[in-house]
Amino acid sequence: MAPFIPSAEQDQAIQCQSNMVIVARPGSGKTSVLSCKVRQLVSELRPYQGIIAISFTNKASDELERRCKADAFDVKSSFFGTIDDFSLREIVFPFARQLMPVAAEIKTVKIRELPESVTRLLPVKPIQNVIVADTLESLPFLQGALAQGFVPLEAVGMLACYIVKQSIACQKYLVARYRAVYIDEYQDCGYFQNRLFQQLKALGLIAVAVGDLDQSIYAFAHKDPTYLRDLTQPGSGFACFSITTNFRSHPSINNFARRLLDPNHPIVSTNDMRVFIKTINGDQREMSAWLATAVPHLMHYYQVASADKVAILCRHQHSARLIADHLGLDHHLFEERPFQAAPAAEASLFSDVLRLRFDQQLTAEALIERSGATKLAANERRGLRRALST
Repeated sequence: MAPFIPSAEQDQAIQCQSNMVIVARPGSGKTSVLSCKVRQLVSELRPYQGIIAISFTNKASDELERRCKADAFDVKSSFFGTIDDFSLREIVFPFARQLMPVAAEIKTVKIRELPESVTRLLPVKPIQNVIVADTLESLPFLQGALAQGFVPLEAVGMLACYIVKQSIACQKYLVARYRAVYIDEYQDCGYFQNRLFQQLKALGLIAVAVGDLDQSIYAFAHKDPTYLRDLTQPGSGFACFSITTNFRSHPSINNFARRLLDPNHPIVSTNDMRVFIKTINGDQREMSAWLATAVPHLMHYYQVASADKVAILCRHQHSARLIADHLGLDHHLFEERPFQAAPAAEASLFSDVLRLRFDQQLTAEALIERSGATKLAANERRGLRRALST
């Protein structure tokens, strides 16, 4: 990997050591900035200390962890993963028992997978709409689920926030182990995720949020950048930095994206145009016929050596399938994962095991860490690692 030389914008964000929010444009090098900040802070910590690095997908988390560990750098007792993983492993599983009865064995499930004896305790307001003020009304449901060995995935955020607020032991543990919390893609934070971030800040952890006000990969789940925008306002308690230069895309692509957001945005002069609009009369079959001719031509023109460097993106899975059926070119159709209809815990496990098989950068040890199976005896852990690697 080539050495990272930060731009002036990036360096300002890296050098800030207080609570901060980084508004980062696509391709602006935010992962490089984050990894520099993490390594800078972790180098000063004791072996039992670390930082919390939250990403919204396992893939993004793996990439950030890989960069932080580059050149055998010791991240000490840091946590890398999703916010639900962190909430479960570091808050719910170890500390829920201090506040309410919990079955000896517990697992995560979706609400639709819960038995009727638990779902009948659900509050009137849908779980996805509750706020802190509704927690007491939801407690009978949470207590009933935990007593029977279930952690409802939709309520993990609410449960984690409740435990952090009520459990002094949990607060002391988080403060003793972690010095800072970093959350990437903050524009996709929900109510309780933002609440937990603010709770960690209130406990004294350095809080760093990174996001883009113009995008949200979870807009379908009614996530929006409201909480990110709030952090950028004066008086929020966060220093605000922007990193705006797109190092990833061609200037014509960047110009097009900027003009989609703002018709009056100034553009960068370029003689090489790589964005085109093509109107096709007809349905997906006509699109397929045009693509069958256009793709080979464009590959030749732009000297693209292999078709696996070409992507055809569709708004809906149905459209993608119809175009693929009539394309007439060698291709691979990426469809919805079959595990999406499976129970949550099993689906996550199967998905991770498959990734381990085909992703050379993912290790069995990382999968074990993510699963929370860290309390296994040394011989059990070795056996599990061996089984996953064969």
